[in-house]
Amino acid sequence: MFEIQMNWSPVLALIFLLAALFVPYTIGVCSGHVRAWFPFIHELGANDPDRCVFTALLNLVALLLFVNVNDQRNVINEILVWQTQSSYLYGFSFWCGALACFGLFLMANFPAINNKLPFFIHCCGAVLFFCGSPVYCGILTLFSYNETKYYDENWFPFIIRCQFLFLYLIALIGYIVFWYFGKSQPQKVIIKISALCQWLLPITVIAFFLTYEMEFWKLHGGQIHHKITVNRYQKTNANLKLSWD
Repeated sequence: MFEIQMNWSPVLALIFLLAALFVPYTIGVCSGHVRAWFPFIHELGANDPDRCVFTALLNLVALLLFVNVNDQRNVINEILVWQTQSSYLYGFSFWCGALACFGLFLMANFPAINNKLPFFIHCCGAVLFFCGSPVYCGILTLFSYNETKYYDENWFPFIIRCQFLFLYLIALIGYIVFWYFGKSQPQKVIIKISALCQWLLPITVIAFFLTYEMEFWKLHGGQIHHKITVNRYQKTNANLKLSWD
């Protein structure tokens, strides 16, 4: 029963992420210590009472994302058993994903306040999440390309994953660039664009995971193993037929 419920982890992660963003945002705006027009995410967890809601929900998001990362590792291991591809790169991707989840955990539990130590830990968590996520998603996109080509599958999921990865990189660059040029003018539109880009980053990562929803169901249902076995059998018969001809 636990495995069946965990198949919904990408959807649950998206729901809890939206709640972690908009519930503290609403509380903060009503309390008067968060600006109404796109505050930065770290501002949502800087003051009580919205800090408590932000921390609790973001911890759930980090946990569900790690479940997604682990499930995707199981999918990859199931497929690599029948292929000659090296597993080192995909093993590295797992640790990048795990570090990104840990970074999100640090961001949730150490708010960006004036105290130097929590602020430093929060920044370390942000670096882990914002840098580990594109590396992880990039390696998974490469794996998706190899899998689609090897099994002659539909290219649509691969194209969607490429688009989400591209959107993440654009949002990350926009967040850094607009923040750098607008940090001295917090009331200007440019800093608000930077905040909007920051909001897009975690949403894009979870949207990327949503493209693997069906694979998680197939993994727990044994369909991936069946598909690989049938495909390998067909390729073996085709090679034998060519050798006889």
